[in-house]
Amino acid sequence: MSSTLPLLPQDLITEILAWLPVKILVRFTSVSKHWKSLIFDPNFAKLHHQRSPKHTHVLLTLFDYEEVNKDDFQDNSNVDTSWAVAPFWVRRLLEQPSSTVNEDGCFRTDEGTSYAIGSTNGLVCLMEDISQQKGIQGICIRFWNPSLRLRSKESPTLTVIRAYANLGFGYDDSTDTYKSLDFHKC
Repeated sequence: MSSTLPLLPQDLITEILAWLPVKILVRFTSVSKHWKSLIFDPNFAKLHHQRSPKHTHVLLTLFDYEEVNKDDFQDNSNVDTSWAVAPFWVRRLLEQPSSTVNEDGCFRTDEGTSYAIGSTNGLVCLMEDISQQKGIQGICIRFWNPSLRLRSKESPTLTVIRAYANLGFGYDDSTDTYKSLDFHKC
């Protein structure tokens, strides 16, 4: 006598998965192509975000992840260093003040300087300096999801006059879109 497992309705599977932590969902993407497409579906992401706890606060920590002895160089601007932005749970910091940053899931940059413009719904918007000439700066924008450990490709190079520009990032609920903004001082 062979026994088969009962099949669960798709909407019940979706509802169960929507309550699970992101780390587990990432592991479940290897279960099947169907589960992977479900987990990365924008509608599922929105449902998961609605179900997730709203009290988790993350501190982004910038640190040099390659130990470079800067005392060996007279002009620090020529030192080729690599930087990482790491998510660090504020609750963990409060409970264990001597905690160390876990590099697992870091966003690393090997060139230029990165700035966190803002974050919303677990998505971080980063600006990277590409070039600068006479107050005009070439930048690119990237998006980073620390929970999924995913980052977007670089945007095309944007030109801003740094002294007159302020960059921002947010989510427009009425159009269901994320927006990076460039505010110019007049």
